[in-house]
This record gives sequence, C-alpha cells and structure tokens, in this order.
Amino acid sequence: MKDIKLNQFKTCLEDRTLVVYPCNLQELNDILLFLNANKIHEFVLFWDDAYLTSGEAETAANLPQTATLQRVSGKLGYLMRAIAQQPQRVVLLTGISSIKQRLVALLKSVIILSYFRCPVTFVDSLKHNVCHSLATRFSLLRPLSQFYAHYFICPNKAVVNQLEARFGNKASYIPCEPYNLLDLKSGLTLSPYSGDDVIVFLTGAHQYHNDEKAHLAQMGQLKQLIDSNFKLYIKVHPRDSKAHYESMISDNVKFEEDAHAHLSNKNAIFVSNFSFMNIELAFLGGQSIFLCDDYIFEKYRFWYDLYQITPCLTINEFKEAKQKSLSLGYTHFYND
Repeated sequence: MKDIKLNQFKTCLEDRTLVVYPCNLQELNDILLFLNANKIHEFVLFWDDAYLTSGEAETAANLPQTATLQRVSGKLGYLMRAIAQQPQRVVLLTGISSIKQRLVALLKSVIILSYFRCPVTFVDSLKHNVCHSLATRFSLLRPLSQFYAHYFICPNKAVVNQLEARFGNKASYIPCEPYNLLDLKSGLTLSPYSGDDVIVFLTGAHQYHNDEKAHLAQMGQLKQLIDSNFKLYIKVHPRDSKAHYESMISDNVKFEEDAHAHLSNKNAIFVSNFSFMNIELAFLGGQSIFLCDDYIFEKYRFWYDLYQITPCLTINEFKEAKQKSLSLGYTHFYND
C-alpha cells in the first residue's frame, strides 16, 4: 500500500465535497476527532436512522458549526440521489465500509475514505471470495471487495499490515495518531494509586457472531477466575449481553460500564481473550493480559500475530503472568 501524507489528501478535497457517513456513534466520534485534529471543518454529515438518531448526530462532540447535516434513507437509491445532489464530486468518509457505500462508489465514481480503528475479520465465504477475486483482477470492480476503500486512515500500524496483506498496492493509507486514545489519555488526571487487586474482564461478542463454542469457552474462563477468588469487574462488549453473566454477579463480581476508570489503579489487570479495547488500554498504561483457549487461539491467530501477542492458554499461565506483573498486550500506534 502507498503511504499518503495528510497534506496530499487535503489537496484531493479541494475540488470535492467531503461527505461523512458513519455506521454507528463510535465511528462518528472517531471521524470527528480526526477531522478536528487536522482542521477539516467543512463537510456534509449524512445520518441514517438505521445507524444514528438525529440527536446523536446533532449533539456529537467536536461537530463544527460549519458542518451541514443531511438525513438519508438506508436504501441504495436514496443514498445515490443524495450523493448526486452534492455540488461537487464526493469523497465519502466512513468507518468500515458497507456494501451499500461501496456500490455507490462503483456506480457514482465516489472516492471512499475509511477510518480503520482496528483490524477486522474478513468473512471467508464463496460470495465474498468471488467478489474479492474479481476486484483483484479488474480495477473498476475493486469496491466489490469486502471493506475496500481507496484510502484508509490508520492510527495503528498493525491495521496497515493487515490491509497490505489483503489489498496490496490496490489501496493507499493515511497514517495518523490515535486521536481517540490521546483524547482519553489527556483526561486521565487521577494520580496512580495502589488499590485493590482487581481484574477487569472485557467480554467478546462471540455469541453475536454465532460462535457458541467461543462463548462457552469465555464463560468457562470467567468461572475459573471467580473460583480463584479474584475480585472481578465484567465489562460487557456492546454487542454482547449482560444477561449471560447475571448469575455470576456477587459481592466479589460486579458489572463495570467504564473500564478506563481502573487505569489509575496500579493493581488492576485488564483481561480479555479477543478485544481491541485491551490493546487500547495497554496503550493508555494499563496492564493487559490475554487469556484464551486453544480454539479461540487458532481462530484468531492472525489477530494475535498482528499485535505480537502471546496469550495465556490456561488459568495457571494467567496466574503466573499476573504474579510476574507481565503485560502481554502489545501496542503499535503511530505516535509510539
């Protein structure tokens, strides 16, 4: 992939309309932080009821007054019409690109710019593999490839490694600092202290992805940690459900909404089997350890390899890592 400097990209915007079209609130916040940090204040924000409410769009932090908000329908035809109504050719800035956005790019000569906060799992299916094969052979069909974008904004070097392996020189990337993490880091004003020896367990949304085996493995790991008498906080993934863990709650086991609240506690350990948040917490100074079983390790080996992570495969390995105060989370952001 070709490394595009931000000034080169800004030059591309001079004769185009920048349209921001996020697929969830987190993507919107990440994109607005990026635009604000780079003094890009004039754009059109498409919001879609399927992804955002009008209130979320209108009150988002870092939304400049110079931005224009426009509601769009989720249907492809309406999106194409909204694109056609723009006064200039369009650069579409999103998070991870959807097939609808890529079809618009294909049919309307739209440039897709994708903010890639973390690596993704490319779906291994006949449909996606055929589309990717066609996109690799014919340049005009590149938008058919899953998650393709003409330019990728990457705050994370491991993301670039994954995208290079997928797209080669068929796309370009724009390296940037991890603005969302720097924003969080600037807000960490509490002095470090030696509090209770606690574990903050970050769940993965395995059941959401129809992986019952991984979900049961995760439940088993939690039970082992509880049986080992650790004081435990459970941070439930946004696409996971608290209902799975209700029966585990006790005086020693509680739900936690804000994992970052434990960063100042030098005795807090953040544990997950497959969570990018654990990478981010390590960047912010937390002690991050990955705990999985053989099945999860094999399934997500590419992810562990990207970040040079050696996870603990048993509860005994975890206890040993904890006693040695090892942090197995590896961060690789662009301001390291």
